[in-house]
Amino acid sequence: KFQFSWARVWDFCVECDTGLSRRMAPKIEPPKQQGYTPLGFDGEVGVEARRSRRQKIVLAAFFGYLVLGAVLFYFVEGWNLLQTLVFNLSILTGVGFGHIAPSSDAGKLATSVWIWCGLFVFAVVGGRVLDLIMGWELAVVTNVFQKPAMSDSFHDIRKTERRNAFLAGTANAVFMYVAAVLYFVLRYRAAFADAVYDAAVSVFNLDSVCGHAEVHCSVGWHSSEMGEVGDMILALFWAVVTFSTMGHFVATFATYVGADSAPALSRVLSLSKDRLGRMDMDMDGKIKRSEFLRDRLVQSGICQASEIDVILNNFDDLDKSKTGSIDLVDLK
Repeated sequence: KFQFSWARVWDFCVECDTGLSRRMAPKIEPPKQQGYTPLGFDGEVGVEARRSRRQKIVLAAFFGYLVLGAVLFYFVEGWNLLQTLVFNLSILTGVGFGHIAPSSDAGKLATSVWIWCGLFVFAVVGGRVLDLIMGWELAVVTNVFQKPAMSDSFHDIRKTERRNAFLAGTANAVFMYVAAVLYFVLRYRAAFADAVYDAAVSVFNLDSVCGHAEVHCSVGWHSSEMGEVGDMILALFWAVVTFSTMGHFVATFATYVGADSAPALSRVLSLSKDRLGRMDMDMDGKIKRSEFLRDRLVQSGICQASEIDVILNNFDDLDKSKTGSIDLVDLK
């Protein structure tokens, strides 16, 4: 007998985000009595576990903000669920605030506090939502456009990834804008010039769709009275879709045309005496694989030298026999 469970729904979402292959991979852990720390929170498995916890925190913060906001403004302003949702999203996104506004002094004070809370929630939720959207869309676009070849250099691979992300963001923004123009023309019989203007204002988040003359989210500007139910639902959908779409476009555009802050490895084609001296950590005149790896990780910006030192010091602590390798003797 099937039983509905929110835990199953959440697990399914995590599977979609992180990939079924990684989630279903067997996790082999050594016996705890041998002195090992369980691998459940180490390496890639640990990263996935922490990511899953962060996703739950983000989801809880977002819905908690909406639920608490609904309760707060129900008692302070007497608003219903639709009004509080539209109002809370206008606070979170900073778009369309004023179409619905508190009328009482208590409501204004509560709104001031709620704006501060919204800033913290948006800082947590906004980035994660954009990451999810960019990840999904980049996977789709990568299957359509050029994929990085195995023979490409690391810089070429990163360049191709940035371009594909930019194409995905641009395609989404253009599609959203054209769809908005058609919606205003077909739904409200707006003139072409008016539809183009209203689409630009609402899609590019200069104002919410409530700013359109035919969309009534309230009875008037800075009014606390509810407007049309259908228009309120439209405003909710519009805020979520347009904000995430334009945020994605801006992020990918800035990454593509600006300086790429992500670390990227480069191939070493030749060695100089200065570079040889920099890599030779034990000053024996030879570059071992571990020294070469350390230098490339540090110079490429993937990690700091101090972080590698922590790992190496951990190795030295476990190497009780001080032979430069860990064997069964060191386990005693």
